[in-house]
Amino acid sequence: MILQKEMGILNDEFFFEATKKINSSAQYLSKTIDDFRNFIRNTEHKVDFSIKNSLKTTVSILHSAMINNHINLILNLTDDITLHGYENELIQAFINIINNAKDAINENVKNDEDKFIFIKTQLINDKLELTIKDSGGGIPENIIHRVFEPYFTTKHQSVGTGIGLSMVYKIITERHPSTITVENQEYQYNNKHYKGACFRIIFNG
Repeated sequence: MILQKEMGILNDEFFFEATKKINSSAQYLSKTIDDFRNFIRNTEHKVDFSIKNSLKTTVSILHSAMINNHINLILNLTDDITLHGYENELIQAFINIINNAKDAINENVKNDEDKFIFIKTQLINDKLELTIKDSGGGIPENIIHRVFEPYFTTKHQSVGTGIGLSMVYKIITERHPSTITVENQEYQYNNKHYKGACFRIIFNG
């Protein structure tokens, strides 16, 4: 805008479109700051919260990481449930699962057009099913049954501590009335074939 103004070619259409984008970016940054502020608050007390809103907060926190790694987040958050529990702990669990998916994609997928993470909620018999599925090629079948074990990791010791998914398991199954499982899935998306890990969380409400 400044450059165009100095050159005398700044027109009203470009001016209003640019200021709209500036305002939109500022509003998004403000919301992200609010999300971080809420995220680091004390989590000692149980509260009633929306799973859908918690996922939106998670996505907001991870937004830049997804863009920097050229990963397409496909959200289908049509269904929701109110849970009584520790929201920030659950957000930490979501972040951990999605970050693991990001790492798998970065390690195994070269084409940016094939980098996907799908997040979906679906009500089934008064329970909310949340699935987080990636296109990272899946977890080796000989170790997939061990991924929730404490200190088990497939990453180099300089990268992973091994406590990530075991803590996710504890947060979901011991701190909330919920269950979590993982499996490899093969599926079609945009007429292309993909394979990846799918984490399935059932919230009992």
